Amino acid sequence: MTCPLCGSDRARPVPGPLVRCEGCGLVRTEPAPVASVSYDQDYFTERNAYEARAEEFSAYFRALMDDIARVRATGRLLDIGCGPGLLLEEARNRGYAAAGCDVSAWAVESARRRGFDARTGVLQALQYPEGAFDIVVANHTLEHIPEPLPFLREARRLLAPGGLLAIGVPNHASLMSTVMGARWHSLLPDQHYWHFTPATLTRMLREAGFAPNVMNTGGGRHVHPNAAKALALNLVVAIANRVGRGEALIALATLAG
Repeated sequence: MTCPLCGSDRARPVPGPLVRCEGCGLVRTEPAPVASVSYDQDYFTERNAYEARAEEFSAYFRALMDDIARVRATGRLLDIGCGPGLLLEEARNRGYAAAGCDVSAWAVESARRRGFDARTGVLQALQYPEGAFDIVVANHTLEHIPEPLPFLREARRLLAPGGLLAIGVPNHASLMSTVMGARWHSLLPDQHYWHFTPATLTRMLREAGFAPNVMNTGGGRHVHPNAAKALALNLVVAIANRVGRGEALIALATLAG
């Protein structure tokens, strides 16, 4: 496979069913995931348990919206991969005009029940007007996209002048990823085509016409039935967050000149 970021056809294996491009370092699942994951109700209520863990997810979304608000305190916001609408609720509570889209019909219906303009489908097929939004959010979405550069260019088209893109992905350069290797809980090769680091995400954003302005990492508490393992995992989390190698990678980018 040719790397979509640099065009190289040279890659070497890394832990997991993954390879790293020798040209730019972008890590991808090889072979690519088969479209076997169904983003239906069970994905949101069982596999990720948005409803049962609503406060946990909402706390993360509040932190993300804090980052966004420091750059754009108001405006029209589109959440791509909005799920049942928890981030949209946080945005609405802060005064943003929030809308969302998702490939899951179940998730979109849930977001609509919360009172949001939510649409079902892949981004490029929804044909939002050019410059329709001031903020576009794609949180833990980009790694699921088979062709990430066209996706990002479409997100760029939707932004008005002065617009802001907020991207959240698992950090493959995190300390936890290094320690756990193929056992890292955020690896998910059955779902994730791409496994980003700060360097590869920065390069991809620039290729898509963005200027990355803020990039940070962090990570929350791990839960494990074995108390000793839970302690060890959370010690790694504490060290990782202290040295800037947390598991969650957040990038804020504006339109390049």
